[in-house]
Amino acid sequence: MNPIKTALRLTLAVAASLVVEDALAQSTECPSVAARPGQRYLVAISDLHFGLGRRSGGAWDPREDFRWSGALRGFLDRISRCGADRVDLVVAGDMLELWQPPDSIECVGARDDLGCTLEQMTRITQAVTAAHTDDLKALGRFASRGDNHLFLVPGNHDAALLLEGPWQLVHAAMEASANRATRVDSGVWVSPDGKVVIEHGHQIGQDVNNFAKWPAITERIDGVDYLVRPWGERFVQKIFNEQELVYSIIDNLSPEAAGVRYRMADRGLWSSIDDLARFLAFNVFETSLAQKAQFLGGNQDPNAPPPPWDLKIGRGFGHLLFVDALPVDDPFRASLLADTPESSKLRTALDAMARDENRLTDAEVEMLCDQIAIRTSGKRRCQDESLGALAQQLLRSKRAVLTEHLQGRLAQSGLRQMRVFVYAHTHELEEAWPVQVTDLRSVMVLNTGAFQRVINEDGFLSRAKAKNLPPAEALRQLTPEDLPPCYTAVVVAFGDALPEAQTVRWHMEEGKPGGFVNVGNAACN
Repeated sequence: MNPIKTALRLTLAVAASLVVEDALAQSTECPSVAARPGQRYLVAISDLHFGLGRRSGGAWDPREDFRWSGALRGFLDRISRCGADRVDLVVAGDMLELWQPPDSIECVGARDDLGCTLEQMTRITQAVTAAHTDDLKALGRFASRGDNHLFLVPGNHDAALLLEGPWQLVHAAMEASANRATRVDSGVWVSPDGKVVIEHGHQIGQDVNNFAKWPAITERIDGVDYLVRPWGERFVQKIFNEQELVYSIIDNLSPEAAGVRYRMADRGLWSSIDDLARFLAFNVFETSLAQKAQFLGGNQDPNAPPPPWDLKIGRGFGHLLFVDALPVDDPFRASLLADTPESSKLRTALDAMARDENRLTDAEVEMLCDQIAIRTSGKRRCQDESLGALAQQLLRSKRAVLTEHLQGRLAQSGLRQMRVFVYAHTHELEEAWPVQVTDLRSVMVLNTGAFQRVINEDGFLSRAKAKNLPPAEALRQLTPEDLPPCYTAVVVAFGDALPEAQTVRWHMEEGKPGGFVNVGNAACN
């Protein structure tokens, strides 16, 4: 072995251990947002994605994302102590991974937008609960401790919890004291004073995982009840379920679209142009506000109206509507622009799709126009350049989408006192930021991130570089165990005034002590 490479790897290993030691040195016993005397403590986590667990030989199923029973037990014990055993824990969706069934169960609905029968979904839930008996019991013990309470909000991956069969299996597996573990049937948890609202987030805006009649999730065809299957589920089952057998961290990158891009760089392009184009618009909502703010500049009015993108101009970009929405150094972007027959064919198909309103909606064109303006630092826009000052207004961004969503929530009975809104779904944590929902009402918005090991694209590329691997090869070789032992949550403390909310990270390696660390702690990058 090359002695220089050996020394370099040893240095990197030592540096990594020092980063972990530094993280523990900076950890705290409890989050800085503390429970107030006489008040309950509120904690929200999400996206654990309990899946199929281990295979018969003892190895993890490559599709299993939650392998961290010790971290979960440590976290539950700590927050219970921090909240004096008077804690409301809200699991804000996707506790279970029900979109990745055992190989023996193939859900083929009566139509593409219908999936499992109720009987099939019950069997999938049985497999998942059996694989995570200890984790579910840990949640049940937490709920039974002191005056704690556990609330489960169904998400898009575990929407089946809204059905009595799957829910009873989970409830029984937790073995919680009577009435201590509650399903949130509406899909929206509201604090008793109405000031805190928590939901999963897949019903926000034009999300591809949206259920048209949520929380109704079934449809009867010829006497058989099927679960409705949004396009996002079809995408995951077609792409992620197969690819995760080879690339076990493909859905541990944040945003999830990053992992798929590196897979395409490794294995080539898709044969379905409709899925390809839909993917390129996929997860645009997840683009961080920090990234948008960096492009917009610090002096922009965060509540300015969105610019009037000219969708005719956007569609006229043809394949560049998709290409320019990708980073300049994106490997898939290079593949699309390559001088090959396959790439030429895809560009021609994308040209046609950009013009077709039935295959690419106005909302998707608008989101791609947002991305183009960000990626090109405003040099390329879906606008006539004569619009001048209008081009300086805020993009139709996450803020605008959330404003519209929160206006709808405020109009609902029981939600009119909302001051804090917590959602999940994107796997990308967000610290508290304000949204001016009406002239008289500002709401603090936070995202829980995911209570599993997730890494952003920069962190993934750093690990690939440290191992001297190209990104596509790193995607194949890295496992969830190679990712930082960090898990995220939102904590809320109630007092006489407005609720105080904070996004936090729980850092804990399996078998070692854990602690709360700053959101930006280096050990979590």
